[in-house]
Amino acid sequence: RRQRQMCIRDRKGKAPTQVEVTTNKVNHRIYLVSSDNLTIPLTVSLNKRDTIQEEMLEVFSLLKEDSKANSNSIKGLIPKDTKMNSLELFDNELTLDFSKEFLEYNANNESKLLESIVYTYSEFPGVDMVTLYVDGQRVEKLPKNNTVVPMCVTTSIGINSCLLYTSDAADEL
Repeated sequence: RRQRQMCIRDRKGKAPTQVEVTTNKVNHRIYLVSSDNLTIPLTVSLNKRDTIQEEMLEVFSLLKEDSKANSNSIKGLIPKDTKMNSLELFDNELTLDFSKEFLEYNANNESKLLESIVYTYSEFPGVDMVTLYVDGQRVEKLPKNNTVVPMCVTTSIGINSCLLYTSDAADEL
């Protein structure tokens, strides 16, 4: 919790009284997709949770297609029925395990989906890389366009890039 101390003097200017102001909000930067198909940051103010994992779960809900953060100009891309089976942070690697509904994403948004997840979670302190699982199985490639998903995905994948790596292209590298 962020705390700030203020000095308040009474009307006669006598001795100050210490008053503690506590805020129960925390700001997070999430990445959603704009109507012109760009992955863009949005800072949201959320209620502070007891653990970082609880905050990560709340942020997950904002990345979904039915998110309260959605508007006419920005939207989340994770299919609305997707559940978070588990999330674990260890040695700067965040492992996210989604339910099978995750794979029901729109094929046109495959690279944007990956960007949104990786960039959003990389904003959390101590997260340098993200590993994706679906129902306990590591996602090696996204199935609709065969976009290769590295073992540990970092923001080095870039953002708003036109370059897609398919399994065929990766074989040639």
